[in-house]
Amino acid sequence: MNDGREPFSSRESSIPRFTWYPKKASLEWVQYDFDKPQVVDACSVYWFNDNGGVRLPEFWKVLYLDESGIWMPVDGEPPAPAENE
Repeated sequence: MNDGREPFSSRESSIPRFTWYPKKASLEWVQYDFDKPQVVDACSVYWFNDNGGVRLPEFWKVLYLDESGIWMPVDGEPPAPAENE
């Protein structure tokens, strides 16, 4: 998830991808834990749609763990999930 390799699109096949397939219609999450506090100013998410069993999510959001240990939403709304060719 944080290996420094960036795919050129969601159809990139030379880089291992993270997936929940074959789960469908379920709430899932991915979490990255840093060794020490970090400032993160951007993140990228690639969505894949095969027009069959793998579909775009209805929504997604980014949370951060605040100093008191509570998960908080990042300010602003993430863009609607859109397929990346």
